[in-house]
Amino acid sequence: MDLLNIKTLLLDDNDLVGKMPPQICSLVSKGQLTKLTSDCTENKVFCSCCINCPNQIPDVTPDDGHYNLTPRQTLILDKLKQLSGETSVTMEGTVQHKAAQWIMKVDEMELDANSPNLFQRYTLALLHFMMPDNNKCYDMHKDEEECDWESKSDSGVTWKRISCDNDDHVKYLKLDSCGLNGPIPSEIQALSNLDYLDLSKNKLTGQVPLAYQNLHKLVHMYLEENSLTGDVPESVCQLRDNAELLSFVTDCLPGDRSVNCDCCTNCPIEGDADGPEDGNNGSNDHFESLNPGELAIMNKLRLISGHALDVVGTPEHNAAHFIMKEDSLKLTANDEFLYQRYVVTLLGEMSGSQDACFERESGVSECNWLSKGLGGVTWERIACDSNGVLEYLKLGMYIHGFSISFVLCSAKSKH
Repeated sequence: MDLLNIKTLLLDDNDLVGKMPPQICSLVSKGQLTKLTSDCTENKVFCSCCINCPNQIPDVTPDDGHYNLTPRQTLILDKLKQLSGETSVTMEGTVQHKAAQWIMKVDEMELDANSPNLFQRYTLALLHFMMPDNNKCYDMHKDEEECDWESKSDSGVTWKRISCDNDDHVKYLKLDSCGLNGPIPSEIQALSNLDYLDLSKNKLTGQVPLAYQNLHKLVHMYLEENSLTGDVPESVCQLRDNAELLSFVTDCLPGDRSVNCDCCTNCPIEGDADGPEDGNNGSNDHFESLNPGELAIMNKLRLISGHALDVVGTPEHNAAHFIMKEDSLKLTANDEFLYQRYVVTLLGEMSGSQDACFERESGVSECNWLSKGLGGVTWERIACDSNGVLEYLKLGMYIHGFSISFVLCSAKSKH
């Protein structure tokens, strides 16, 4: 503290241990000490203000135990407490505390408490701190708008993890397999324009937050392959009942039912065989009575087609009926070729019986369905590789009357 002119202090590659004194970090927070390093990457020294320490931020707690905050920072902290609660934001070591301090002390955007994107930027920072240092799914830059934070280039991912609308509101958040660890964050409720949320294949714990009932623009939500437990709140299910949330997936399948959900698209719905009267909200009332195997198929197909399956006369409904009731192959919900056979059948249904350009045949692999001789066609419409995986599809000019609103999937791929 007596080194009044100190600008650079390099202490790494030694055998120092323990915690960096807060007096030293206060020099950093004041802008006097601009470069400080220690052996914190080897977990020998804990330093919340060293520039080479991952996931750490300047310490704003001096010796007296009280926050040494500017008026702007105090107002921001009070605002963030409204979203996350006082304990989470002020308890050192929580992701909320790290994100709050990053916003207040590191972020060069210098938001104030009334900034319209304060909650949004804070929430994305919080999610970043929930990821392990070796598995960050996006880069967090203090000098960039959060809508411009890109997927990490060394992760092999080429698609966006974060996408915003024209007003810079986050509407798409795909954070599957990002190593997110800890309670599922209720702060995501602040992303009120979100229409796609994928938090699957992480290490999230706890219950689906009641606060997610506020995500009225959400259309797709994937939470499976985590460690979530308990009941999905009825008010979150109300989003499904209102036909707002079309796809909602959790770990609620038989044999892996850690989550109880009466409205998830992949979950068997007990005691609801009759379904609602209009037949458009996840019911099976337009199908003959379904046995457990057929119900599992329906729930699986809803993952890619939603409630179109339940509307009589749609190609989705007719294709699902063929798979469950007419096809002698009798595929199960876990069959690796279920999606492939369903999508090819669906394409045939879209063209109508008279204009269909291939012959659908029960009990025969879709790879062997033959072209119909319309217009003297002699070439194959469908071709598969040696493993039976569809690799060629030529259906030009014969599909009409419907919008193609799905993605052709690999036989072994959920998405």
